[in-house]
Amino acid sequence: MTPSIIAIDESHADIAGATVYWSMSGEIDHERLCDALRAVGVPEEECPRLPTPACALHRALWSIAGERDGRRVLVRPLKKEATWALVHETEDVLKLRETHETTVSLDAEKHILMDGDQTGALKLVAAYERARITVTTDDMSGWLSGLMRRLLAVALRERGGIYFIPKPNLQRFNAITEAIMSVSTFKFYKIPSLRCDDAVEAILAAITAEAEKTISNVTTDIVGGTLGARALETRRVCCQNMRGKVAAYESLLGRAMVDIQKGLEGLDANIAMAALAGESGNAFLPFADVATLAAVGA
Repeated sequence: MTPSIIAIDESHADIAGATVYWSMSGEIDHERLCDALRAVGVPEEECPRLPTPACALHRALWSIAGERDGRRVLVRPLKKEATWALVHETEDVLKLRETHETTVSLDAEKHILMDGDQTGALKLVAAYERARITVTTDDMSGWLSGLMRRLLAVALRERGGIYFIPKPNLQRFNAITEAIMSVSTFKFYKIPSLRCDDAVEAILAAITAEAEKTISNVTTDIVGGTLGARALETRRVCCQNMRGKVAAYESLLGRAMVDIQKGLEGLDANIAMAALAGESGNAFLPFADVATLAAVGA
């Protein structure tokens, strides 16, 4: 079977871009990470964010949960915001019994408050302070997905994890990922891809699927006519970004995506009509046929 993407040296004149993926492990010191990213030109506002104090506490609690004195220690959320219970789970004949022994929360200065059994308090405080200055693989997974969007990458599988990045953005990808690897144990992998027929078809299928999903989701959002001005503006920006991304891939691959562009143009018009309807208080009357757009995004 002919492979859908052919690997070739990145310096080859006819590469379309590269297939990229990565592996992540361990935590990263937030300050060192941001210093490394800023050094390669990543704006402060695009650097990964630290977890909130509540998130840091939740992570710290789970880091100390587990076996203690022959009993399992579990973390349970309570009704009060940013408040958890540490409970001991024991077996009682044929059923499990949980004993609530410690309530943990934060005071106004974001310091830990413990009510009840103080066992493990020092370990919890140390874990909390560490969690407040580090980012985890979960944090970085979301941030890297955002980076892929900024680099106009498309996912080559539905759940993500493997992306195609167009050639003009590879240098940026290289600089950013080298900065991340310099302060972490993360690994990034890149396979340059030739502009062959199979590769073009694979990339077109990916960008088409992404555009169709955008059309379907935004159409569903605006049909009800209940979105406010801010929400509609968010959808308009999303549509505009998608139109620009499709145009970039048309240029990169030398293939027109007429149906998708028409669908996005119609969606843009419908967003504008929905905004006008909201301003005037009238019912939303779509400019482009909603059924047609839904079919494009099916």
